[in-house]
Amino acid sequence: MRYSTPTDLGIFLICLMGHTSPLEKNHLDILHTKHTPEPTYHGYGLGFELYQDPVISIAGHAGSVWGYTSYFGFEKECRYGVIFMRNYNWGTTSWDFAPCESLLA
Repeated sequence: MRYSTPTDLGIFLICLMGHTSPLEKNHLDILHTKHTPEPTYHGYGLGFELYQDPVISIAGHAGSVWGYTSYFGFEKECRYGVIFMRNYNWGTTSWDFAPCESLLA
């Protein structure tokens, strides 16, 4: 069985922000550039959900399995990020905007 720890996700996030990345900056830019034609604030890069408005630009990715959800994302200009991990199945609790709100704070 393979799994990632919070430390693993933190290291991955630091690499994606370009602090200690095995990828060159131009390759990171390709990953974090919008490649979909939606005329909205939301779009998709290569493996990343992208959000950009006049105040903030976020690249992130979410995932889940039964009983668990996670999200990591970072503000592309300032290069600070958040990681959310939780045990969760069903309900009305939504954190669709939590990453953006956390990064704006």
